[in-house]
Amino acid sequence: MRIAVSDYDGTMFHGGQLLGDVLGGIERWRQGGDKFGIATGRDYSMIITEIRQRNIPVAFVICLNGAAIYDADGKLLSMRFIPDSEIPVILKHPAALASLHFQLSGTGPLRVVLGPDSWFPKLGVEYAQVTYDDALAMTDLGQISLAFKNEKECIGWEAALRKELGNVIDPHRNKTTIDINVVGVDKSSGISELLRLNGWPDACVRTIGDGGNDLGMITAYSGYT
Repeated sequence: MRIAVSDYDGTMFHGGQLLGDVLGGIERWRQGGDKFGIATGRDYSMIITEIRQRNIPVAFVICLNGAAIYDADGKLLSMRFIPDSEIPVILKHPAALASLHFQLSGTGPLRVVLGPDSWFPKLGVEYAQVTYDDALAMTDLGQISLAFKNEKECIGWEAALRKELGNVIDPHRNKTTIDINVVGVDKSSGISELLRLNGWPDACVRTIGDGGNDLGMITAYSGYT
């Protein structure tokens, strides 16, 4: 049995559609009993909508850049949380204050703090809008996501976060967004936890991605881009 783990945005999906014969490729992969799943920075509520609308067969979903792992039925198998004491520290950092919005992901529904220039409502996904003060008091978050106007700005803020809070968090940049997880969490660690939970060997893993937050799994496992 082999296990294929693919990023979604930019790898499988771009410009509002699946790229090439993605579904046919997945089906051919699965015919011999091999497993296919997605590893994404998205919140589960955001990716499961895509999976259902486009009839993508998955044996698992790794969300929040490896912080959360779900089985094929949507059962949460594992989640690694940002320390509660660090949540207000992150949200008061200049990078967060410059962000267009905050996405706050945990075991419950996706919550979002919207800034005046946020593009998040245009995505058409379900979320609960909360205030900044609400966010400061939150607990049990697996990921905090920030958004910026351009890639140059995003690169600068990622470097600042890594320099000033890198002993506690891992910031993962993808184009104009930064996903913040507890230190040690990335898609590679999520795959490792998936394999451990299922008793699967790591020698037969293949990974596919296109962005900076995919580098960990591409490097650690047999990676393609």
